[in-house]
Amino acid sequence: MFNIFRIVLINIILFLFLLVFIEIILVKFFPIVHGGVYSDYYTGNIIRPHDSDTKFTDCRFCTNYIMKKNIKFIHKANEFEVVMSTNKYGLRSTFNDHYNYKQNIFIGDSFAFGHGVNDNENFVNLFCKKNKLNCLNMGMPGTAQKSQIVELKSFLHNNDFSSIDSINLFIFLSCNIYIDGNDLNANYNEFLVDKFYSHGLESLTHLEKTASDLAQSIYRGHENKVIKEFYVNKKTKNYIIKYIQRLLYKFEIAKRMTLPLISSIKFNLSKCSNEDLIENYYQYTLMFLDDFYDLSQKFNSKIYFYIINPYYELENNTFLYKKLMQEKNYQFEILSKVLNKDDYYSFDGHLNSSGHYKIFKYLDKIYN
Repeated sequence: MFNIFRIVLINIILFLFLLVFIEIILVKFFPIVHGGVYSDYYTGNIIRPHDSDTKFTDCRFCTNYIMKKNIKFIHKANEFEVVMSTNKYGLRSTFNDHYNYKQNIFIGDSFAFGHGVNDNENFVNLFCKKNKLNCLNMGMPGTAQKSQIVELKSFLHNNDFSSIDSINLFIFLSCNIYIDGNDLNANYNEFLVDKFYSHGLESLTHLEKTASDLAQSIYRGHENKVIKEFYVNKKTKNYIIKYIQRLLYKFEIAKRMTLPLISSIKFNLSKCSNEDLIENYYQYTLMFLDDFYDLSQKFNSKIYFYIINPYYELENNTFLYKKLMQEKNYQFEILSKVLNKDDYYSFDGHLNSSGHYKIFKYLDKIYN
């Protein structure tokens, strides 16, 4: 009996050593990089395209969203290898982006930016080139509407824009509040952090103090025990789901095992949050949409709101849109109705060239 146990134990140890060896080889020579790596187009050297010297005004979440000016670089990940460039403002290059009058501004996160596609495949470039418009692509990966409106105001002020024809805002929405990148969650947390810094801890309600990701944002760099005692590390279903998702992206072996099934995995892990919770978070996003609307009125320009979903939620959160459209007189275009799962990178989650082309055709149909 003891010999059998020893043989089993030795085999388990050998198997674990083999897994570690395979993981090391994959990490060293054949990594699947979720976010990708950036390299200079001309030299091939690894670079950081974002400008580390950029400082945002009145934005405590912002971390260098504007890129270095007039550069060309390659973004390579396991699902794509694309060429990107920036203009004189440090924004993603697009058609007729060098004028400071009669501009059409396209603003959003990495979906508007065009993560994972070449300059000429981005829907902003396709649309503006087809209709011969002056355009700026102010897509800023990792942002939500709070950061976007702050940066847009600063950009317009600093660059002396005389006229704007339209502001086109692309909103990334998920009916699961805790999904990474969900603008509902990001706007809520950014508002609370500003409230904390402006009015102190006592200004926050208990619900606000325990909001998802709020503690992580406020307490970074803080050692104040009074602040830390409000940190609530919820061992809930959503916490576990997020932890599992991080693990899927952490190990090379796990990535390869889950890659063929990642679409169904994400779909099953991403169920809608309680509608009352969504209602609470939604009010803060609406607040920032009002800011965009006010800015468009200041420039006497048109404004359009577009909603983009993750590919595993193309059909299951229509109540969100109905609420958005009923609350205000704003016009919302739901881009999910022209997209399907094949229009997204299955592992990365962003739109591929097919998705960008479909959005371009949809925008062109609305415009014309």
